[in-house]
Amino acid sequence: MPFNSDKDYMERADYSWSEDSLRLINTASLTSRRNLLYVQEAGHFKTEPPYFTERANLESFLIFYTLAGSGTIRTKNESFRLEKEKAFLINCMDHHYYECPRGGMWEFLWIHFNGTCAYGFYDEFVKSGAVPVSVAYTRSLEEDMKTVIRLVEKKNAHYELLASRCITNILTEMILAGGKDEEGKEALPSYIGTVLRIAENRFTEELRLEEMASEAGVSMYHLSREFKRLVGVPFSEYIVLKRINHAKELLRYTDASVEEVAYRSGFNYTSHFTSMFRKYEGVTPLKFRKSWV
Repeated sequence: MPFNSDKDYMERADYSWSEDSLRLINTASLTSRRNLLYVQEAGHFKTEPPYFTERANLESFLIFYTLAGSGTIRTKNESFRLEKEKAFLINCMDHHYYECPRGGMWEFLWIHFNGTCAYGFYDEFVKSGAVPVSVAYTRSLEEDMKTVIRLVEKKNAHYELLASRCITNILTEMILAGGKDEEGKEALPSYIGTVLRIAENRFTEELRLEEMASEAGVSMYHLSREFKRLVGVPFSEYIVLKRINHAKELLRYTDASVEEVAYRSGFNYTSHFTSMFRKYEGVTPLKFRKSWV
Protein backbone atom coordinates (compact mmCIF):
# COMPACT_ATOMS: atom_id res chain seq x y z
CA MET A 1 0.00 0.00 0.00
CA PRO A 2 1.35 3.47 -0.85
CA PHE A 3 2.23 5.54 2.21
CA ASN A 4 3.16 9.18 2.56
CA SER A 5 5.82 9.30 5.29
CA ASP A 6 5.40 13.00 6.19
CA LYS A 7 4.21 13.95 9.67
CA ASP A 8 0.53 14.44 8.77
CA TYR A 9 -1.86 12.10 10.55
CA MET A 10 -3.16 9.36 8.30
CA GLU A 11 -5.90 6.80 8.89
CA ARG A 12 -7.96 4.43 6.76
CA ALA A 13 -10.32 1.90 8.30
CA ASP A 14 -13.27 -0.42 7.89
CA TYR A 15 -15.53 -0.62 10.95
CA SER A 16 -16.82 -4.17 10.62
CA TRP A 17 -17.41 -4.86 14.29
CA SER A 18 -20.45 -6.21 16.13
CA GLU A 19 -23.20 -4.04 17.60
CA ASP A 20 -22.21 -5.03 21.13
CA SER A 21 -18.57 -3.98 20.59
CA LEU A 22 -17.44 -1.16 22.87
CA ARG A 23 -15.40 1.95 22.01
CA LEU A 24 -14.71 4.59 24.68
CA ILE A 25 -13.08 7.99 24.12
CA ASN A 26 -11.43 9.59 27.14
CA THR A 27 -10.17 13.12 27.81
CA ALA A 28 -7.48 13.01 30.47
CA SER A 29 -7.03 15.73 33.07
CA LEU A 30 -3.96 17.97 32.93
CA THR A 31 -2.65 16.35 36.11
CA SER A 32 -2.92 12.91 34.53
CA ARG A 33 -1.22 14.08 31.33
CA ARG A 34 1.69 15.53 33.28
CA ASN A 35 2.24 12.73 35.77
CA LEU A 36 0.59 9.43 34.77
CA LEU A 37 0.05 6.97 31.97
CA TYR A 38 -3.36 8.06 30.73
CA VAL A 39 -6.05 6.52 28.54
CA GLN A 40 -6.97 8.16 25.25
CA GLU A 41 -9.38 5.49 24.00
CA ALA A 42 -10.20 1.93 25.02
CA GLY A 43 -12.56 -0.81 24.01
CA HIS A 44 -13.61 -4.37 23.31
CA PHE A 45 -14.11 -5.25 19.64
CA LYS A 46 -15.66 -8.30 18.01
CA THR A 47 -14.68 -8.02 14.36
CA GLU A 48 -15.07 -9.86 11.07
CA PRO A 49 -13.70 -9.28 7.55
CA PRO A 50 -13.16 -6.77 6.03
CA TYR A 51 -12.33 -5.04 9.34
CA PHE A 52 -8.96 -3.23 9.21
CA THR A 53 -7.18 -0.08 10.34
CA GLU A 54 -4.18 1.59 8.70
CA ARG A 55 -2.65 4.51 10.50
CA ALA A 56 0.49 6.62 11.05
CA ASN A 57 1.72 9.69 12.91
CA LEU A 58 -0.67 9.42 15.84
CA GLU A 59 0.80 10.45 19.22
CA SER A 60 -0.35 7.35 21.03
CA PHE A 61 0.64 3.82 22.00
CA LEU A 62 -1.74 0.91 21.43
CA ILE A 63 -2.05 -2.33 23.41
CA PHE A 64 -3.89 -5.33 21.90
CA TYR A 65 -4.98 -8.48 23.70
CA THR A 66 -6.76 -11.24 21.75
CA LEU A 67 -9.70 -12.97 23.45
CA ALA A 68 -10.75 -15.20 20.53
CA GLY A 69 -9.84 -15.82 16.90
CA SER A 70 -6.79 -13.98 15.62
CA GLY A 71 -5.68 -10.77 13.97
CA THR A 72 -2.84 -9.77 11.67
CA ILE A 73 -0.63 -6.81 12.53
CA ARG A 74 2.01 -5.18 10.32
CA THR A 75 4.42 -2.57 11.64
CA LYS A 76 8.05 -1.65 10.98
CA ASN A 77 8.11 -3.95 7.93
CA GLU A 78 7.22 -6.99 10.03
CA SER A 79 4.00 -8.99 10.15
CA PHE A 80 2.60 -10.79 13.21
CA ARG A 81 -0.31 -13.10 13.92
CA LEU A 82 -1.98 -12.11 17.19
CA GLU A 83 -3.68 -15.25 18.47
CA LYS A 84 -5.72 -16.00 21.58
CA GLU A 85 -4.12 -14.94 24.89
CA LYS A 86 -1.37 -13.00 23.16
CA ALA A 87 -0.66 -9.29 23.53
CA PHE A 88 1.17 -6.72 21.43
CA LEU A 89 2.21 -3.07 21.71
CA ILE A 90 2.45 -0.52 18.87
CA ASN A 91 3.94 2.96 18.72
CA CYS A 92 1.24 4.68 16.65
CA MET A 93 3.68 7.22 15.27
CA ASP A 94 4.99 4.35 13.16
CA HIS A 95 3.05 3.29 10.09
CA HIS A 96 0.96 0.25 11.06
CA TYR A 97 -1.85 -1.89 9.73
CA TYR A 98 -4.04 -4.48 11.46
CA GLU A 99 -6.95 -6.54 10.25
CA CYS A 100 -9.26 -9.47 10.82
CA PRO A 101 -8.03 -12.19 8.42
CA ARG A 102 -10.29 -13.28 5.58
CA GLY A 103 -12.65 -16.06 6.61
CA GLY A 104 -12.04 -15.61 10.34
CA MET A 105 -13.03 -13.50 13.33
CA TRP A 106 -11.04 -11.45 15.82
CA GLU A 107 -12.21 -10.49 19.30
CA PHE A 108 -9.81 -8.31 21.24
CA LEU A 109 -9.38 -5.76 24.01
CA TRP A 110 -7.46 -2.59 23.21
CA ILE A 111 -6.15 0.54 24.92
CA HIS A 112 -4.78 3.71 23.35
CA PHE A 113 -2.62 5.46 25.95
CA ASN A 114 0.17 7.99 26.39
CA GLY A 115 2.13 9.66 29.18
CA THR A 116 5.52 10.97 30.20
CA CYS A 117 7.05 7.49 30.59
CA ALA A 118 5.11 5.78 27.79
CA TYR A 119 8.01 5.75 25.34
CA GLY A 120 10.29 4.31 28.02
CA PHE A 121 7.97 1.32 28.40
CA TYR A 122 7.75 0.93 24.62
CA ASP A 123 11.53 1.02 24.36
CA GLU A 124 11.77 -1.79 26.93
CA PHE A 125 9.18 -3.79 24.98
CA VAL A 126 11.31 -3.40 21.85
CA LYS A 127 14.38 -4.56 23.78
CA SER A 128 12.50 -7.64 24.99
CA GLY A 129 11.85 -8.67 21.39
CA ALA A 130 8.87 -6.63 20.13
CA VAL A 131 6.86 -9.74 19.21
CA PRO A 132 3.39 -10.87 20.34
CA VAL A 133 3.84 -12.17 23.88
CA SER A 134 2.00 -15.12 25.36
CA VAL A 135 0.35 -14.48 28.71
CA ALA A 136 -1.57 -17.75 28.84
CA TYR A 137 0.04 -18.64 32.15
CA THR A 138 -1.62 -15.70 33.96
CA ARG A 139 -4.97 -13.93 33.78
CA SER A 140 -3.74 -10.67 35.31
CA LEU A 141 -3.14 -8.90 31.99
CA GLU A 142 -6.64 -9.66 30.72
CA GLU A 143 -8.19 -8.56 34.01
CA ASP A 144 -6.17 -5.33 34.03
CA MET A 145 -7.28 -4.58 30.46
CA LYS A 146 -10.93 -5.12 31.43
CA THR A 147 -10.46 -3.00 34.56
CA VAL A 148 -9.13 -0.08 32.51
CA ILE A 149 -12.16 -0.27 30.23
CA ARG A 150 -14.55 -0.32 33.23
CA LEU A 151 -12.74 2.62 34.85
CA VAL A 152 -12.97 4.74 31.70
CA GLU A 153 -16.62 3.80 31.27
CA LYS A 154 -17.67 4.61 34.86
CA LYS A 155 -15.15 7.39 35.65
CA ASN A 156 -15.36 6.95 39.40
CA ALA A 157 -13.17 8.91 41.82
CA HIS A 158 -9.44 8.29 41.26
CA TYR A 159 -10.15 6.39 38.01
CA GLU A 160 -7.15 8.01 36.28
CA LEU A 161 -4.73 6.92 39.00
CA LEU A 162 -6.18 3.41 39.04
CA ALA A 163 -6.09 3.17 35.24
CA SER A 164 -2.45 4.30 35.23
CA ARG A 165 -1.60 1.55 37.70
CA CYS A 166 -3.31 -1.05 35.51
CA ILE A 167 -1.53 0.13 32.36
CA THR A 168 1.80 -0.02 34.21
CA ASN A 169 0.99 -3.59 35.28
CA ILE A 170 0.04 -4.56 31.72
CA LEU A 171 3.20 -3.12 30.18
CA THR A 172 5.43 -4.64 32.86
CA GLU A 173 3.90 -8.07 32.29
CA MET A 174 4.32 -7.78 28.53
CA ILE A 175 7.99 -6.76 28.84
CA LEU A 176 8.74 -9.59 31.26
CA ALA A 177 6.81 -12.10 29.13
CA GLY A 178 9.05 -11.18 26.20
CA GLY A 179 11.92 -12.88 28.01
CA LYS A 180 10.04 -15.93 29.26
CA ASP A 181 8.92 -19.25 27.95
CA GLU A 182 5.30 -20.40 27.83
CA GLU A 183 5.36 -21.42 31.50
CA GLY A 184 6.65 -18.07 32.64
CA LYS A 185 10.17 -19.26 33.47
CA GLU A 186 13.16 -17.06 32.67
CA ALA A 187 14.46 -17.96 29.22
CA LEU A 188 18.09 -16.95 29.79
CA PRO A 189 20.59 -18.74 27.49
CA SER A 190 23.39 -20.59 29.25
CA TYR A 191 26.06 -18.45 27.58
CA ILE A 192 24.53 -15.31 29.11
CA GLY A 193 24.63 -17.04 32.48
CA THR A 194 28.31 -17.82 31.90
CA VAL A 195 29.10 -14.17 31.17
CA LEU A 196 27.13 -12.98 34.22
CA ARG A 197 29.04 -15.37 36.48
CA ILE A 198 32.38 -14.16 35.10
CA ALA A 199 31.31 -10.55 35.57
CA GLU A 200 30.24 -11.24 39.16
CA ASN A 201 33.64 -12.66 40.08
CA ARG A 202 35.92 -10.46 37.98
CA PHE A 203 34.18 -7.08 37.51
CA THR A 204 37.20 -5.20 38.91
CA GLU A 205 39.38 -6.60 36.12
CA GLU A 206 39.56 -5.33 32.53
CA LEU A 207 36.96 -7.53 30.86
CA ARG A 208 36.73 -7.28 27.09
CA LEU A 209 33.62 -8.31 25.18
CA GLU A 210 35.77 -10.33 22.78
CA GLU A 211 37.16 -12.33 25.71
CA MET A 212 33.67 -12.88 27.12
CA ALA A 213 32.40 -14.11 23.75
CA SER A 214 35.27 -16.59 23.56
CA GLU A 215 34.54 -17.84 27.08
CA ALA A 216 30.84 -18.20 26.23
CA GLY A 217 31.44 -19.86 22.86
CA VAL A 218 29.51 -17.32 20.75
CA SER A 219 30.42 -14.51 18.38
CA MET A 220 31.15 -11.08 19.83
CA TYR A 221 28.37 -9.50 17.74
CA HIS A 222 25.81 -12.05 18.92
CA LEU A 223 26.82 -11.65 22.57
CA SER A 224 26.69 -7.86 22.34
CA ARG A 225 23.20 -7.88 20.86
CA GLU A 226 21.71 -10.59 23.07
CA PHE A 227 23.29 -9.36 26.31
CA LYS A 228 21.72 -5.94 25.88
CA ARG A 229 18.36 -7.44 24.89
CA LEU A 230 18.17 -9.95 27.74
CA VAL A 231 19.97 -8.11 30.55
CA GLY A 232 18.73 -4.65 29.65
CA VAL A 233 22.05 -2.78 29.30
CA PRO A 234 25.19 -3.23 27.17
CA PHE A 235 27.93 -5.41 28.69
CA SER A 236 30.26 -2.43 29.20
CA GLU A 237 27.59 -0.52 31.14
CA TYR A 238 26.76 -3.62 33.19
CA ILE A 239 30.38 -3.74 34.37
CA VAL A 240 30.36 -0.02 35.21
CA LEU A 241 27.19 -0.47 37.26
CA LYS A 242 28.75 -3.40 39.13
CA ARG A 243 31.82 -1.30 39.91
CA ILE A 244 29.81 1.71 41.09
CA ASN A 245 27.64 -0.48 43.28
CA HIS A 246 30.77 -1.97 44.87
CA ALA A 247 32.21 1.53 45.32
CA LYS A 248 29.04 2.64 47.12
CA GLU A 249 29.44 -0.20 49.60
CA LEU A 250 33.06 0.81 50.26
CA LEU A 251 32.11 4.47 50.65
CA ARG A 252 29.39 3.63 53.15
CA TYR A 253 30.97 0.89 55.19
CA THR A 254 34.73 1.58 55.13
CA ASP A 255 37.06 4.52 55.75
CA ALA A 256 38.93 3.97 52.48
CA SER A 257 39.87 7.13 50.60
CA VAL A 258 38.14 7.99 47.33
CA GLU A 259 41.34 7.06 45.48
CA GLU A 260 41.47 3.65 47.16
CA VAL A 261 37.74 3.06 46.55
CA ALA A 262 38.27 3.80 42.86
CA TYR A 263 41.16 1.32 42.63
CA ARG A 264 39.39 -1.42 44.61
CA SER A 265 36.29 -1.03 42.42
CA GLY A 266 38.12 -1.49 39.13
CA PHE A 267 38.70 2.11 38.01
CA ASN A 268 42.27 2.91 36.91
CA TYR A 269 41.91 6.67 37.41
CA THR A 270 40.20 8.56 40.23
CA SER A 271 39.02 11.24 37.80
CA HIS A 272 37.28 8.64 35.65
CA PHE A 273 35.72 7.06 38.74
CA THR A 274 34.41 10.43 39.94
CA SER A 275 33.04 11.26 36.50
CA MET A 276 31.19 7.94 36.15
CA PHE A 277 29.94 8.05 39.73
CA ARG A 278 28.48 11.52 39.20
CA LYS A 279 26.91 10.38 35.91
CA TYR A 280 24.92 7.59 37.58
CA GLU A 281 24.41 8.95 41.10
CA GLY A 282 24.20 12.69 40.43
CA VAL A 283 26.77 13.50 43.14
CA THR A 284 30.49 13.03 43.75
CA PRO A 285 31.68 9.97 45.71
CA LEU A 286 32.60 12.19 48.68
CA LYS A 287 29.18 13.85 48.76
CA PHE A 288 27.53 10.43 48.52
CA ARG A 289 29.55 9.26 51.55
CA LYS A 290 28.54 12.32 53.59
CA SER A 291 24.87 11.95 52.60
CA TRP A 292 24.67 8.41 53.96
CA VAL A 293 26.45 8.94 57.27
